[in-house]
Amino acid sequence: MPFRKTDRIKELSINDLVQSENHPFNIYADDRLKEMMRSISQIGVRVPIIVQPFEDTDGTQKYRILSGHNRANACKALNDIRFEKIPAIIYENLTDEEAMLIVTETNLHQRSFNDLTICERGVVLKYHLEAIKNKRTDFVEKIKKLTDTNEESAASLIGTDGERSNKRVGAMFDMSPTNVARHIRLAELSKDLQKRVDYGEIGLYAGVSLSYLSADEQNILHEILKADTNKKYLINRENAEALRKTSEDKKNKEDAILTKDEIIQIISKEDNSAEIKISLRIGNEDYKNYFPNNAKSKEIASDIIESIRLVKETIPGMVQEFDKIKKPAPGDIEIFIIALKKEIDPMNVLNI
Repeated sequence: MPFRKTDRIKELSINDLVQSENHPFNIYADDRLKEMMRSISQIGVRVPIIVQPFEDTDGTQKYRILSGHNRANACKALNDIRFEKIPAIIYENLTDEEAMLIVTETNLHQRSFNDLTICERGVVLKYHLEAIKNKRTDFVEKIKKLTDTNEESAASLIGTDGERSNKRVGAMFDMSPTNVARHIRLAELSKDLQKRVDYGEIGLYAGVSLSYLSADEQNILHEILKADTNKKYLINRENAEALRKTSEDKKNKEDAILTKDEIIQIISKEDNSAEIKISLRIGNEDYKNYFPNNAKSKEIASDIIESIRLVKETIPGMVQEFDKIKKPAPGDIEIFIIALKKEIDPMNVLNI
C-alpha cells in the first residue's frame, strides 16, 4: 500500500509521541535545548513535526517522530499547558526507506550540511545517494516541500540520470566522489565510534577503515577505548587499517572475529607517522565574512595556510617592535595580518 499523508495538520499530545529508534542525529541539550525552549515559549512551534502512527504493545495509538525530535523535547521540558499538544503532519504506510529519508532530508533542509557533524553528513549522504539510485527523487521533493527553510535544498540540485550517482551527490555538497564514499562508510560505524569520530578522537581515514569491522569487533574496540583512562592505545590511520586487514584475514581463513587481545596488540603500537594530520570543521558563520560566497574549499584552505605562514614568519619579530610603540587595541591584530598579506607596512596601517 502506498504511503499516505493526512490532509491536514493535526494537534497531537506530546505524551503520545515516541522517539525514533536509531535516530542518527544528535539531540539538543543544555544551551541549545534552552534556546529552543525560549523560542517556542515566545512564538510557539512554527514548523509542524512529522510522525508515523503505530500501535503500542498495549493497543494504544502512538506516533513515532521522524522529524522534530528537538521541538517535541523542548515542549515536554517547558511543562507548560500551552504546549501539551504539538502540530504534526502524519504519514501512514511508510516503508523503512521512506521513513529514514524523512529523518535525513528534513534535518538537511532545516540545519544546513555544514552544520552537521562528520558522521551525520555520512548518514545524509548515504540515504540521499540511495534515493537517487532507487529513483526516489520524487519522494525527496515531497519532503522538501514539508520544510519551512531558507536554506538552498540539495534535493533541487539533482542532475541527470546519465551522471554517476556519487558524482552527482558530491557536486551538491562540494565534495569529490571519493570523499562522498568515505563519509558514507562512516554510516557503518557503531554509534559509539561515530561519536569518537565527531569529537575528533578518531580521524576520518581511520574511521573509514574501522567501518569495515564487524559490529561485535566495533563494540569490543569501543569497550577497550572506554576503559583506556591512561591513553595507552592509539587509533591512527595505520592502526585502523591494520585492524581492518587482520579482521578480513581472520574472517576469510577462520570465519572468526578479532579478539580483545588481538585488538589491544594492534592499537598499542606507537605512532610512527612522520606527518601530523589535522582536520578542522569551520561553520559558515565563522568564515563568511572573510571569503566570497562562491569560494571553494581548496581556496579557503589555501588562504588559511598562507595566513598562518605569514604570521609564523613575519609577526614574531615585528610584534616586539609593535609592543614597544603601542599597546594593541581590539581589532589591531586582524588589521596587522591583513596588512601583511597585502605587503603593506602594518605600522603605517595602524597609524603608528
